[in-house]
Amino acid sequence: MFKIGEKVVCVNNKPIYKNHPCNDSLTKLEEKEIYTIEKIYFDGVVLKEVKSSHFSGGYNKSRFRKLDHTFAEEVTARIEEEINQENLVEA
Repeated sequence: MFKIGEKVVCVNNKPIYKNHPCNDSLTKLEEKEIYTIEKIYFDGVVLKEVKSSHFSGGYNKSRFRKLDHTFAEEVTARIEEEINQENLVEA
């Protein structure tokens, strides 16, 4: 699913359940933030930017999705188009 060095996006930083010992690690994650995979193990990933308090130092894979470069490029193109439109109106 994931590869070392790949960029992923956090889709879930919600607590596991009340008083779970790893909940403090989840507060370090920001939803919609981009992270880099440093290590991969059975059901989790270790991130370059932030470490979990779990003994593995990682987070469950289900909390992330691959970075969709196409989507990012489309959003960037739309923003640039809007800026160009605003510049034309101001001129």
